[in-house]
Amino acid sequence: MIALLTEIHLVEGSTNQMNLYGDSLTQYVLNNYEFLFQKYHTNQAGFRETMDYYVQHPKEMDKVYEKVVENLSKMQSEIKN
Repeated sequence: MIALLTEIHLVEGSTNQMNLYGDSLTQYVLNNYEFLFQKYHTNQAGFRETMDYYVQHPKEMDKVYEKVVENLSKMQSEIKN
């Protein structure tokens, strides 16, 4: 879940750099999500079910997001160096 969320945040962040709007932006995001769901052997329903679990268990969600932020920070640091 940590790796999937890390990549989802990369997709979300990349939309700020794209000149896509409306339906094109939506399609870009959906296509990338679908690719990631396949990569991590899940689907939208499975992802939502997992996120629903974490919403009900915020301490566990915090632990997951600590790792997500750690991953993103590491990537950012590697790019800068």
